[in-house]
Amino acid sequence: MEDTLMSALQSRKYKLSKILIQGGHDVNFRTSSGISPLMIACKLEVNCEDVYEKLKIISYLIEHNADVYATDNEGRTALMYAFYSGCKKTVRWSKKVWPPRDC
Repeated sequence: MEDTLMSALQSRKYKLSKILIQGGHDVNFRTSSGISPLMIACKLEVNCEDVYEKLKIISYLIEHNADVYATDNEGRTALMYAFYSGCKKTVRWSKKVWPPRDC
């Protein structure tokens, strides 16, 4: 099943993504392979001009209670997707803003 928020994120339509989230779209929606909107946002490969837009949408997802510790069907987290994207700014920034995990 195709998800509107996932499509907007994959297309780097950040304004549309924010509108969908504001409208109550499920930020913890999962594909059949367990991928969430936060994982999609973290894995986006962007150029230097777009990195801050990427970081803003990741923040926005987290502010709207996206599950940062969710794993896909292979056990990968959003932070792992950030690492795989090759964007060092995303990894460094994500490690700072991830809420602490309850023990």
